[in-house]
Amino acid sequence: MHSNPAVHLSSIVRFAPSAFRVSARDIACQYRQGRVISIDIGYMDGEQSARIIDFCSGIAAGSGGWLVQISDDVVVLTPQV
Repeated sequence: MHSNPAVHLSSIVRFAPSAFRVSARDIACQYRQGRVISIDIGYMDGEQSARIIDFCSGIAAGSGGWLVQISDDVVVLTPQV
């Protein structure tokens, strides 16, 4: 049974990464701590933004979380409760 991702929205961590490597590590660390993460990929080139979206998709799929597209440049990664 999955809970509603809206329950988590009180503690959002925002990222606006410009490169994959450091951002992926920081995103994973925050996610493991149970935080909701907003990621603005507008500062990344196409290849880097695709990598970060794939990475976040894998985190969400592997842990029962959610990855929600908010706009063309922003996604939200939410852990399962």
